[in-house]
Amino acid sequence: MLFSSLGFEDLTKAYLKALPVIKKEENGVTPAFYIKNLVQLENFVNSQWENKKSMSKNNSKSLATLRQKLRKYNKDFEDDLVKFRENPDLLEDDDVEDDKDVEKDESDSESEEEQKKPSKKDADGKRVSKVRQLATKQ
Repeated sequence: MLFSSLGFEDLTKAYLKALPVIKKEENGVTPAFYIKNLVQLENFVNSQWENKKSMSKNNSKSLATLRQKLRKYNKDFEDDLVKFRENPDLLEDDDVEDDKDVEKDESDSESEEEQKKPSKKDADGKRVSKVRQLATKQ
């Protein structure tokens, strides 16, 4: 159980580190995969809590500590957790749609950039990649 506690602490630190990016890119909305991970972790802790009597003293204590930290941490995400539990597919579908929109936007912008940039060609008239251009300059 000690590993799970350290993993949870690493997860929370990573989220705090990414929080400025989340606020900027996602307009402050917590990513669905993070909510899903919190729900899965809480479900796992609750299932292990039922089997607490069969654990060693150290594991039982670690589980109690992890459970307490998780409950306290999840209070900040309570609304999102409730929405996810009510309809887990809804958040996952939103992510898939967002990914498709991003891919479409990226492909559109790449094709526009290619049209604007003059293509560099070698002596045979074949297009040359940037890596090859840099290699030939050196």
